[in-house]
Amino acid sequence: MLMKSLKELINAILNSSENKELENIKRNPTMIKEIANPTEAQQLAAVRSSSHVIKYIKEPTKKVRFIALKDDIYNYRYIKSLTKKEQLYLIKEGIRIENIKRPVEKVQLYALKWRKASINDIKNPTEKAQLITIRKDKELFLYIKNPTITVCQEVARAYCGNIEIPADRRIIKPTQKLVSSLQDTEGYAYIKEMSLDYNKGDKYINDESDKIMNWKKQKQKQIIDDYKYEIGIAKERGIEPNIKIEESGIQQENGHKQVNTRIDYSNKPQDKYNIEALSNKEVIGTISYYDFNGKVCEVIEYNTVESYLKSIKDELNSNPNGFKYETLTTDANIRKSVDDIVYGAYGEDNPHPLEWYSSNNTKAAISPEQYLSEERNKIMREYAKNPFGALNKENISAEGMDKWAAVTNKYMEMKTNISTKQIELQSSGCKTLIYDVSHSSGQEEIGNYRILDKSTGKTESINVGDIDLEKQSPETLKKLLSGQQTEMTNKSGTNSLVTLNKTITGWGISAVKQVFNSADNSAGI
Repeated sequence: MLMKSLKELINAILNSSENKELENIKRNPTMIKEIANPTEAQQLAAVRSSSHVIKYIKEPTKKVRFIALKDDIYNYRYIKSLTKKEQLYLIKEGIRIENIKRPVEKVQLYALKWRKASINDIKNPTEKAQLITIRKDKELFLYIKNPTITVCQEVARAYCGNIEIPADRRIIKPTQKLVSSLQDTEGYAYIKEMSLDYNKGDKYINDESDKIMNWKKQKQKQIIDDYKYEIGIAKERGIEPNIKIEESGIQQENGHKQVNTRIDYSNKPQDKYNIEALSNKEVIGTISYYDFNGKVCEVIEYNTVESYLKSIKDELNSNPNGFKYETLTTDANIRKSVDDIVYGAYGEDNPHPLEWYSSNNTKAAISPEQYLSEERNKIMREYAKNPFGALNKENISAEGMDKWAAVTNKYMEMKTNISTKQIELQSSGCKTLIYDVSHSSGQEEIGNYRILDKSTGKTESINVGDIDLEKQSPETLKKLLSGQQTEMTNKSGTNSLVTLNKTITGWGISAVKQVFNSADNSAGI
């Protein structure tokens, strides 16, 4: 047998030594932190044994990074500069874009396109991402952090018409003020329109509605003229509206009252409510925060609608398992808005119409989805293997599996006990009026009125106000759906001439504005 050459002998010794070192790393992967510049083979040996040791590797290779991310997506926190492909992989796997440092433009656009994020989740959105957002919905401008001049110019033209804005003007703050003021005005006018007392008769409704609309037009013109003055393209400020609206808080020019009417203009329109009337009267709700032991460490009370809804949104985005909310107000609009946010956070639409929250039988009820969410959150806080992991049973320790199964079974039982049947109430032309009948614990609930428009294929909710559609005659409903004016009786027994109209949230029933002759006016006097 020939003797091996000296070179082969040295290589064999080195390979044997390296193999032993790799075996040692596999048995004790944390020893990788003792190696100043580990080879890729050493990095792979450590990461394949325990992916979390990537935090000890200063410059992991692409292959090592990929293996670590695939094993546990939350290892991204230990990777200093994520590549474009790695950022896209994180987004697709459910990591929120606000947790990614400096997301590249392609990642921002992907997240916006596929609704993995909204513009306010991106710390420094590129101009292209900003433009895509406002072209889709200009009202989302207020959620853009650090909007560019070009974006401000395009938003200003969308609200004010084709105006020319010199490039050297400082317009970011004035444009934010413009959009905020116009949205507040639109929201306040909507609130006043919906709060009119329809029992006072058609003449009162027509007069007050005209006043509200005229006030809104004057106020919008004033805001736009003020904006043009502030950016230096007009010589005078706008003129204050001099219209007085009954019981509205809007006074004559000499006694103008500033009203806080910030309305939440998120991706999905929500029901409106009079914030001023509620903010100083009651505690809207509370939010309890949990410590690492699952115990309540802090409780905050909220007495304004905006702050309460915003806090729930923020916690669902950043701390979904570390808090619990409790809505104390009995206001149906607010309770529905809270549920809209919670359902939306889990990618679902709120199945309950406003009437469901107005019913005394349903205010104290807890939905199966709410029960499942609350109970699973409790189990996650107590039994989660990884507190930052996904909300599923794979992340629950063995001790918590029994409780997880019990909660799931209870949820399925609750879902089984609720049976909902869709009823077609009436049809006319391409429109069909439908509603739901739900049976739960022996009780029957009727609600969720909506209109199916076969010409567009859309099914949208209808705000019926105080009118009980189920008690109207088939002929009356046919006239309503066909767009004709028809007389309907509300719950208090008063007859009004109404018509079907399109609203920002779907459909609505509004009183018909009538022209009264001199004889009618004399009789009224």
